[in-house]
Amino acid sequence: MTETISIGGGLRYDYEKLIGEDLLGGGTLEKSQGEWLPKVTVSYRPNDDVHVYGTISKGYHAGGFNGALPIDDELAEYDAEYLWNYEIGIKGRLLDGRLQYDIAGYYLDWNDQQVQSQNGLGTIIFNGGEARIIGVDGSLTALLAEGLVLTSGFSAQNAKYTSYIDDVNAPAFGIDTNLAGNKLIGAPKLSLSSSLQYVFSLGNGDFGVRLRADGRYTSKRAFDTTNLLIAGSYFLANLYAGIENETIEVGIYVDNVFDKTYLLGGSLSSATFPPLLTISDPRIYGVRAKFKF
Repeated sequence: MTETISIGGGLRYDYEKLIGEDLLGGGTLEKSQGEWLPKVTVSYRPNDDVHVYGTISKGYHAGGFNGALPIDDELAEYDAEYLWNYEIGIKGRLLDGRLQYDIAGYYLDWNDQQVQSQNGLGTIIFNGGEARIIGVDGSLTALLAEGLVLTSGFSAQNAKYTSYIDDVNAPAFGIDTNLAGNKLIGAPKLSLSSSLQYVFSLGNGDFGVRLRADGRYTSKRAFDTTNLLIAGSYFLANLYAGIENETIEVGIYVDNVFDKTYLLGGSLSSATFPPLLTISDPRIYGVRAKFKF
């Protein structure tokens, strides 16, 4: 549009046709669906060091059939889900490129979300309802000194259902079927990460040393739509020290330095059985080697 403002856009049509055979009841299952998916981006570049942008786009995931025996005929298939994404952000660099940053705010409007559930015979999918996600995230990379680089990132979000009547999972656990206000699965309110790496040469410069420390914090997360299974927050730290040249790298590492136990995933199969949980690895240390040919 001008030397500093540009507008970009795209339009895609997605069409999907599913054909399946009903091995239990006999006959053929067929489902056809299509959707137009637009995207518009406005960019503002006042100089080579700053880029401001805004984007609006639509996402779509087609529906399908449930392979497991459904609870009733209404759950034999599920419909498509839709997502409108609104994002505005800025990317740039300072101090002759020694400091690079980006930060973005976003709003996601999610309709007819596809939710997985256990029905005793297997996993089924049904359309849960409407959700919205409001958040901000960003990252920072700083060259603190020759060979010393700090990288940090953060994400803060509020991800909740705005409308959700669950007639599949909630009755089995004796809770209210209206799950509006519940947290979305796997969406922590806060995530923080940081890495500090120092690389320097040894002797005549044929070999170099790499020292690195990584830390990550994740707040509480829900593992199911009923929010009966909530994982606690955790902090994870890793360390590495190695020597390298153009063809070989050998180093020692310690993952999960503080031997923190935290949950990676989980599910509630029924109200009468304990939850199925996946836990983290314990502290692990060892030697790592890489070769280039």
